[in-house]
Amino acid sequence: MENNIIERENIDYYFKLDFNNSVINIEIKKLHKKIDKNIKVLAISLSSKRYLVRYLLSDDNIINEYYVNF
Repeated sequence: MENNIIERENIDYYFKLDFNNSVINIEIKKLHKKIDKNIKVLAISLSSKRYLVRYLLSDDNIINEYYVNF
């Protein structure tokens, strides 16, 4: 996690979680569509070579968890 930003990419999506600005940016590659959502970070914890990030999507009232291995 560099500068409080997590960037991850797979075949279908590109994710950028920006904790300084409380925003998640999602790019759907095949559709060439970008989605920006406001988030509220609930918890960030570090355990045995991975971060757990728990955040709330403000618009949808959904809690998500994201694991980052390093």
